[in-house]
Amino acid sequence: MAAAAAAAAPKNRRTMDYDPTVWGDFFLTHVPQTDEVVKAWEEQIEVLKPDVKRRLSAPIDHLAERLNLIDVVERLGLDYHFEEEIDHIMRQVHQNNHGCNNIDEDDELNTVALRFRLLRQHGYKAPSDVFNKFKTEGGVFKEDLVNDFEGMLNLYEAGYLRIKGEGVLDEAIEFTRSHLTAKAAELESPLADRVTRALKRPLRKVMAKCEHLFFISFYEKLVSHDPTLLKLAKLSFNVLQNLYQTELRTLTKWWLELDTPANLPYARDKLVESYLWALGGLWEPKYSVARQLVTKVTQFGTLMDDTFDNQGCIEELELFTAAMAGWDSSMEGLKPYMMVLFEGIAEIYAEIVSHTTKERGVWYLDYGKREVGNAVRLYLEEEKRTDKDYVATVEEYRQVSSLTTCYEWITYSAFCGFGDDLVSKDAFEWLLSEPTMLIAATDQCRLQDDIADHLVHDSVGDPSDHDLSMSLLKGDEKEQKATLLECYMKQYDVSQQEAAKAVADFIEEDWMIMNEEMLNPPPNVPVQILTVLLRFAKNMDTLYKDYDGYTHSGTNTKDMITALIVTPRHLGEI
Repeated sequence: MAAAAAAAAPKNRRTMDYDPTVWGDFFLTHVPQTDEVVKAWEEQIEVLKPDVKRRLSAPIDHLAERLNLIDVVERLGLDYHFEEEIDHIMRQVHQNNHGCNNIDEDDELNTVALRFRLLRQHGYKAPSDVFNKFKTEGGVFKEDLVNDFEGMLNLYEAGYLRIKGEGVLDEAIEFTRSHLTAKAAELESPLADRVTRALKRPLRKVMAKCEHLFFISFYEKLVSHDPTLLKLAKLSFNVLQNLYQTELRTLTKWWLELDTPANLPYARDKLVESYLWALGGLWEPKYSVARQLVTKVTQFGTLMDDTFDNQGCIEELELFTAAMAGWDSSMEGLKPYMMVLFEGIAEIYAEIVSHTTKERGVWYLDYGKREVGNAVRLYLEEEKRTDKDYVATVEEYRQVSSLTTCYEWITYSAFCGFGDDLVSKDAFEWLLSEPTMLIAATDQCRLQDDIADHLVHDSVGDPSDHDLSMSLLKGDEKEQKATLLECYMKQYDVSQQEAAKAVADFIEEDWMIMNEEMLNPPPNVPVQILTVLLRFAKNMDTLYKDYDGYTHSGTNTKDMITALIVTPRHLGEI
């Protein structure tokens, strides 16, 4: 891409909480494992897989045993090896009266809760009234359930797959959370670690790779762990990690060629964080192309966000919006830094088209142009609102601001990377129709971001979680956009605490909507498509739970990147 110097000094360059070149230097110079080492790992994986496949394929005699095996396999990150076997079992479980042939097993809280959770995780409409049998005549959960440790944990996790109107699951979360919180103080590691983590990061809301990493460590400490599963998990983790490092090496070269410090000095370098985002939604090896496309689009979304926030005046931004919306390749009248953005996005779309057939490439590109046009239009609308110092109503905010998350644009890029065999034109049409699933996911994304902003700026919540807090923001003098909390406080004349509670309730409503949509996929749209949106929502809960871990990534996020992408699992003597 032709280099272009930034036209003017930036309004305000964002403060960096660590030197981004550290990651760039590492992945550019780091040499992944040799082909011989990786090949040896892969050969060991192929030796171990048949035993697990045999156990998964055996007739279902003991439901609890089989469900526990699936749960462990998925939490260790091994399910991509056994998709057909797991799908076959879950289909049988659902068809066979939800898997219940054994009266004794159906009276066990652990089996009922685990069965319910796994069925819903796999898209089956398991009824929540199965939990009524565990309540007293007075309508509350029986106190003796607290003695069933695994049952309580699975009931707690099951609650987060609730949809609107399922009061029994609302009660399940409240009941189990209070008792598990008390129980955590009595337990020793590793069980105490598992409870503490579950209370902070329910399975439904945590990035899959983070759960794999945690569960490998937890599972290894259990005396009862299965050596085959543990070794297979570590080998698979390392093989995938080596693939991730190779991809980041390629992406780093691409990023350095853009020379953003010279061309866009006001913008954030978040290439590795963007890759972490892509990894959260697309961790399996088959999604390599999609991961890299999503990384590039996410980073360019960040560049666009910073351009509208920190660089262009309204007149310049209007010109840029018109050029992008009309895909005006002449770029007449655009400032040099805007030409950099235009050319970079055009190159990404050329890459997308190269991954598909000539016929499909035409409408891939048409949809892509539409996505970019929508994104910049919404950025401009939001910026005009800020420029006029206008505080929107709650309804206006949720309608416009949530769509500036680039969720739709990022998901479109993932679709393009899936390949022609999985994503049809119907799937693209569904995405561009702004379906309920997309609206809920984007709303959750924006609202989680809003709460994270307040956690850092206003020290709401536990201060111990925000030691980086204000030191990161000193010198950041740009005018902050009104968040939903501020809109809510003004519209309803309530305190910040009341507004924060309302926004948290909105987020939970979004999760219930997404849960319901996952159980009702539209015709001609594969469930994998909806899964991408759900997984990106999990990214938000994982990265923004304590603060904006994407922008301020020098602490927890940096540790996460190191653990997931840099440091291999020690195989040792298993």
